[in-house]
Amino acid sequence: WLFLLLGFVTFSHQTFAQMPVGQWRTHLPYSSATCLEVTSEAVWCGTEHGLFIYNFDDQSVQVRSRIDGMNDQNILSMRYSEEYGTMVIGYASGRIDLYRGGQYRLIDDIFRSNQIIGLKNINHIHLRGRFAYLSSSFGIVELDLEREEIRNTFVVGPGGSKLPVYGLTDDGNKFYAATDSGLLMASLSEPNLSNFNAWQFEPSLRGKALKHVAYFAGSVATLLGDSLMRFNNSNWTAIRLDTGFANTGLEARNGELQITNVFRVHSLSNDWQQRTFTFSNENIVRPVMAIRSGSNLWMADNGGGLLRFFEGFGQQILPEGPYSDNALQLSAQNAGLLVATGGVKTTLEPLYNSDGCLVFAQEKWSRLSRYNIPGLPDSLKSGDYPLVDVMQAIYDPFQSNRMYLATWGAGLIELVNGRFQMAYNPKNSSLQYIPG
Repeated sequence: WLFLLLGFVTFSHQTFAQMPVGQWRTHLPYSSATCLEVTSEAVWCGTEHGLFIYNFDDQSVQVRSRIDGMNDQNILSMRYSEEYGTMVIGYASGRIDLYRGGQYRLIDDIFRSNQIIGLKNINHIHLRGRFAYLSSSFGIVELDLEREEIRNTFVVGPGGSKLPVYGLTDDGNKFYAATDSGLLMASLSEPNLSNFNAWQFEPSLRGKALKHVAYFAGSVATLLGDSLMRFNNSNWTAIRLDTGFANTGLEARNGELQITNVFRVHSLSNDWQQRTFTFSNENIVRPVMAIRSGSNLWMADNGGGLLRFFEGFGQQILPEGPYSDNALQLSAQNAGLLVATGGVKTTLEPLYNSDGCLVFAQEKWSRLSRYNIPGLPDSLKSGDYPLVDVMQAIYDPFQSNRMYLATWGAGLIELVNGRFQMAYNPKNSSLQYIPG
């Protein structure tokens, strides 16, 4: 049911006068943010469907996609090298884009490799001089930024197994890699890091699933459940942040350590003294990571997109686009475009997709769902047959402010000016259930 590129020829001069007839454009959801990077000029936000950039000078938002030269769309990681003026972009496919001087340079060795079976995610990027170290689903990749080529691949799992790596850092003497099996260490002076024997588990965290690691103010830090783990002088210290709330992000940037969890950011200064930034915004869904830059705190949220927090005030920054990438059926009339997002299983059971109906009108996207339709009865919000799985949506051809949503289970929903009017079902109309 995914649509990764929704393009359509202009079908109504009245509604879509800005689009020349016969031309195409992308309509992508940008709310599923996966990562961000802050430079001196802008904030780059990577999402499942592309990239957008918030410029500091004019506060404009620029959307980047394959149409603009990018070589993929599902971004998992980004890091900017000041030294080489290069933004390193890692994709779920294993592809890598090096953005430099307005051009994208594709590195697709991992994507094309037949020796790598399974996932090829570029989970994290660690910069060290001329090299970018890419934590991937099969190990670590050493990328030469100067020569723009892959130099080495480190398969670090026991016995040479392709152990997924989720994060990497170094303290000037050793590399530290976060894995599902614990924290792996290797000496920077090791002549052959491709040899799995060069990588050894730190004993205290052996067997622990670790997704993050960072070096900050003389200590290695990682996250374990609701605690920040600090490794200093061969000893671990646990700093419990918010009891019972798992931490989701760890970034050492701009002289601070940022720890993100589901409802706040903890910021530690160089003396490891904790400062807490509590935030509240209706657009927060699943915080992924945060970077503090100057007086602003920037957050990537998987569901809320890019959020900026300044002196307690939260602002969502998103390009214009549909809420969801689900699309089952399209209906276009003068009033606008309606996108039904639902579906059913092969057994005719509902998917319980609550994305609802996506509306594109007057160059703006909106959403009609059980969460935001005015006047919707409680029984359709969370009852036995809630408003889910919109299978088709159409405007009334004789009254453009009236529309109908055909749902799988909740009946036929009538809306006027976006407000609920009636739900037609077998109890109050000629509609019938499917036999059996």
